[in-house]
Amino acid sequence: MTNEDFLKDSDQENTLNDLLSFDLCKELNKEALLKEDFSVDDFLKEIYKFHTLEDLQIKLKELLNSIENDIFTLIYNEYNSFFKVTCDILENENKIVDLSVRLSKFKDEVQEIYKVIQQNVVSMDQELSKKKELYRKKAIATNLLNVNMMIEDMENLLYKDSEKFDDADTIVLQQAAKSYISLRYYSSLIPSQHPFIEKRKEKIKTVQNNFFNCLASALHKYRKDASQIENLLRVLQIYREIDASAEACHQLSKIK
Repeated sequence: MTNEDFLKDSDQENTLNDLLSFDLCKELNKEALLKEDFSVDDFLKEIYKFHTLEDLQIKLKELLNSIENDIFTLIYNEYNSFFKVTCDILENENKIVDLSVRLSKFKDEVQEIYKVIQQNVVSMDQELSKKKELYRKKAIATNLLNVNMMIEDMENLLYKDSEKFDDADTIVLQQAAKSYISLRYYSSLIPSQHPFIEKRKEKIKTVQNNFFNCLASALHKYRKDASQIENLLRVLQIYREIDASAEACHQLSKIK
């Protein structure tokens, strides 16, 4: 065998090995076509050594169909996703609109209730003010009646001449003391400028002075008589109850 024959056989063997190792399905795929450095000329030169153009055309058509199917599937899936998202957005938007309408309606109802409550509060305040004023007037009227009753009680109890007290008069003085205390209390509940008080100011002063004169007369009488120690103590107790202990001391200092 000559060297030329050997080289020829060697080239055929290498070509056969390359042909057996070349897989058109493997080389002709989407990944290969999507490479950044993909060159159509280089690719065709490489393919052309092992396959005919008819084989390449068939494979390219298959690949094209596969790509079209993938594109259709991708678009379909993306469209479905987009449509679903759109439907969700519209549904949520409708819910938001419905909620907004309900909130607006609820707000209007709350405002109406608030107005009614405010009107009721104002009405209640007015009624309460009227009732307070009526109660105040009734209280003043009641206190005025009580003041007048205490004046009359003291006048009726102290009609006797203060110089003619006996043992029973300490009981009268005790009753008069209660009326005096009540008179002071009810008078304190009435404004001093009230017309009723203004008209009876002199009368009140007169019965109070008469009461203190009767107390002083009894104190002097019982202080001078050693047998009247119990009545003396009763009179001193009356002074203490009407918060006039200083007046009692003053009267005692005048007794010789």
